[in-house]
Amino acid sequence: MSALKRIVSADPRNAALALVATAAALVVWRAGLGLADLAVLIWLLPLALYDMRTREVPHIAFAAVPCLVAGVVAVLRGDWTLAALSAVAVAASERRCLPKGLRAVAVGAAAGVAGVLILLTPLEQVWVGALCVVCFWLAYELGWWAGADALIAMTLAMLYPDARFVAALGAAMLAVVIAYGRLGTMMKMKFRRLSESDLDAVGTPGLPALAMAALIFIMWKTLA
Repeated sequence: MSALKRIVSADPRNAALALVATAAALVVWRAGLGLADLAVLIWLLPLALYDMRTREVPHIAFAAVPCLVAGVVAVLRGDWTLAALSAVAVAASERRCLPKGLRAVAVGAAAGVAGVLILLTPLEQVWVGALCVVCFWLAYELGWWAGADALIAMTLAMLYPDARFVAALGAAMLAVVIAYGRLGTMMKMKFRRLSESDLDAVGTPGLPALAMAALIFIMWKTLA
């Protein structure tokens, strides 16, 4: 309870977001929630509250391990292409560990592999998840998202490769940006690349939007 008080006192807008998330979670629970969806909410909601207070995750493992699990789930479900594409995106984002001369080669190779993977899968089966993974990776590369946000977004894309999730994420991100009063500022940025200091100055916590998107999507498919 003390942690929640600190979140609310830090910014009243956090209280509104927390109340919306709690109300949505109650609606989903009353509607009958599957164990997999329940696990996602148990994982995401505390992280979202932590992110609203500290603008970070407790440890990168809270993003990396679920991403690995989601990749295994995608493979078992038959969406091996989506899991492989996510692995390629993560590997490409770690190119800074390579010598400078090899970084461009690594990105080109990653893009080529990603293209082949997409071509090997029927468009109707892969396009939603593949589009999400590529866009989330680009958001990280352009500095619009932190690494943990991008990993968690890819995790949700592998778990929920559904156009309804894309719509839910768009609505959630817009709601969070408006709640923090950053819509005008972000529009002025002209979609340019952001440095880490720029992101800290004009960005919003990423996990509240991702948690809200998961809630909206789960409500959508549960109540449909």
